Amino acid sequence: MNPVPPAAVLQTRAAAGPVRAALGFLRPTDLRLYHHLYRPPGGLPRHNFASEQRLCDIRDARRLQPGPSIEVEGFELVRGCSPPPDCRDAVALLLDYYPACEGLLRRRLGACRAIVFEHRLWQWGLARGLAAADGGEVTLAALARCDCSETSGRRRLHLVLPQEAASLARRRHAIVKLWRPLGGQGLDASLALCDAGSLQRDALVSCDIYSPRPTEQIFLLTWSAGQRWFHCPQMQPDEALIFKCFDSASDGRARFTPHAVFDHPRAPADVPPCPSLEVSCLLLFD
Repeated sequence: MNPVPPAAVLQTRAAAGPVRAALGFLRPTDLRLYHHLYRPPGGLPRHNFASEQRLCDIRDARRLQPGPSIEVEGFELVRGCSPPPDCRDAVALLLDYYPACEGLLRRRLGACRAIVFEHRLWQWGLARGLAAADGGEVTLAALARCDCSETSGRRRLHLVLPQEAASLARRRHAIVKLWRPLGGQGLDASLALCDAGSLQRDALVSCDIYSPRPTEQIFLLTWSAGQRWFHCPQMQPDEALIFKCFDSASDGRARFTPHAVFDHPRAPADVPPCPSLEVSCLLLFD
């Protein structure tokens, strides 16, 4: 089945009115990029690239008819999710929330197997800087990016299932994130997602990430005028956004979905910060 909708549907989807807000992008460079999540020793620079802000039109994905699809735009809004967990309860996260997310993603994408391999709690602070709950400095998270590259997406299969990876690598596999605000509607900051069909492939630039964990690699995004950005305002407790980080299939479906956090221009100045939770899941297909 061709996952790409007809041109008339794409034109209808592009008509929803936007919010205009600043997003952070990689400034174009020819360097091989790196970034240290934590301050490196010896006064070494944290990273070797510069960023820039661009005002972007960010459309309301709820107004798209039909709604966005994870196989076409690379993301979609799902409803009927299990209640948000108490993130202070690590046991409940592992025993209850992980399996609930695995079941939801397996059914939604038609996978035969789903394995959540990590989660992260984010806080958009009063100074409008994103921080991870483990205390690491993560200014990188304010930039438009995809949390896998072609290389690291394929490597993840070997990290999660090392004994099976050699045989499974021949089958389609994907990495999908499930994101939701906690304790509110995310009014202080919103998650913007880029329509994967509007990307130019050379706009995605690989960047090596150094941290106490093994070296990872992500894509940072450079700006181009044709990019189409969306968000889902006023998310409810039973809603979550799911989006592609990587898909091994190259048959025309969405493979990489850049995302970025932005200050919503219509949010009150005194709105309390709202944490958010994301889980990362490896999906395997027959």
